[in-house]
Amino acid sequence: MELQQIRYFKALAETGNLTKTADRLHITPPTLSISISRLEEELGAQLFDRIKGRLYLNEMGKVFLESSSTILNVLDSSCNNVRNISLLGKKTLMVSTAVSSFRLSELLFQYLESHPDVRLINKHNDVSNIETDLTERHFGFAISLAGVMDNKMLNSRMIGPENKVFYVGMSKTHPLARHKSVRLKDLRYERFIFPPADLPLTKSFYAICRNAGFEPDVVAECSTFLMTRFIEKGLGVTFVASAGFLNNETIVRVPVSDVRDFSQDRFAIYWSKKHQMSDVERDFLDFVTERFD
Repeated sequence: MELQQIRYFKALAETGNLTKTADRLHITPPTLSISISRLEEELGAQLFDRIKGRLYLNEMGKVFLESSSTILNVLDSSCNNVRNISLLGKKTLMVSTAVSSFRLSELLFQYLESHPDVRLINKHNDVSNIETDLTERHFGFAISLAGVMDNKMLNSRMIGPENKVFYVGMSKTHPLARHKSVRLKDLRYERFIFPPADLPLTKSFYAICRNAGFEPDVVAECSTFLMTRFIEKGLGVTFVASAGFLNNETIVRVPVSDVRDFSQDRFAIYWSKKHQMSDVERDFLDFVTERFD
């Protein structure tokens, strides 16, 4: 008997659907079916009743599920403890993310900066894979847009919108850098540097320009590092929708007076209802909630 078989069994017991479980586990339905059949052969008992294409846990299956859940919980806990010890005394914080946000990046930076004894392990993934990360407890937390994970096995907490601030960021030598504020029409003929096109924030930037009656001349869509360098060199300007973004001595941020109450879609932090939080995870949850409100 292999641990993988037990994990497959547990996942199938939770859904009762072979195809959905296989998709969730990123394997084929025949592979899953063979694994379950072999497990039943080794145990000498059927764990599921097959009725009209669905699988239902029978009494033997319920007994085995309870025992296997205990085994996996103890194993996962032991693995986490060993990882923590192996990281030279550092505490481990595992956060899976389904969104990219300057505000979120800044938040994680602030947490690590104020908690030098914590090591962050982050994986960016799609929502379906993140749900698997949480329900199988490979990761303690996931951060995504609010409402995208409607899973009864998960807890969630809203962690607030982006800051309701809106500036245009530019080089110190830019002609508008000395202005106390600008209007969108003042930016009509500027060249823009935006974050990557797949981010909700970038789509909002395009919409703001179009609503003001012009199509932005975007010369680059790139990472924060390149964006900062390009703006410093005077290649173009960008919008700033987070108080901490581009907040340095080399770039001037000028308020845009006719964009008010700008806010992004709200984020939420998710975790499994069965997950027993460590001290560092409880501290992180409090930190995220306070800083994002």
